[in-house]
Amino acid sequence: YQINNGNGFTPGHVCQRINDYSFLSSQRKANHNNVFKEGMSLVVVRDGQFTCFGKRKQSVGARSQFLMLEKYPDYDCIIHTHNPILKGSEINKVSQKPFQCGSLECGLNTLGGMRDYNGIKATYLKKHGPNIMFKSSHNGIINFLEDNFDLTKKTWNR
Repeated sequence: YQINNGNGFTPGHVCQRINDYSFLSSQRKANHNNVFKEGMSLVVVRDGQFTCFGKRKQSVGARSQFLMLEKYPDYDCIIHTHNPILKGSEINKVSQKPFQCGSLECGLNTLGGMRDYNGIKATYLKKHGPNIMFKSSHNGIINFLEDNFDLTKKTWNR
């Protein structure tokens, strides 16, 4: 993840499912590159209520993350970055501008755009960045990222 404007935070989020009602979510106001040192937030969902445990609040994308994990129970990992799509990538694209990043509406919009790419589900939010789901056992996620997104640049929703 690229540092956002020198403030020490990184835009985007990551998560990993623990079970049907809990998952680990990246923390707000954190550098996701330091996740092994800083940790993640535990999110438990019971009767539609989200409870967070950890050093910081969970990602603003936690509701979107839960929607995605709920719809695709065989997938256990999500990555969202703010990187541009590479020319020639065939990843499905949807507009993100009408929705705040991480909102319920953004999550529903993301779900509507998800397509399967050899065991990886993805959509690209135009002028924003990709949402990618995969199984922790999948060994091609790094190649998928490098083949489809410019990880050296940031996108901004303008």
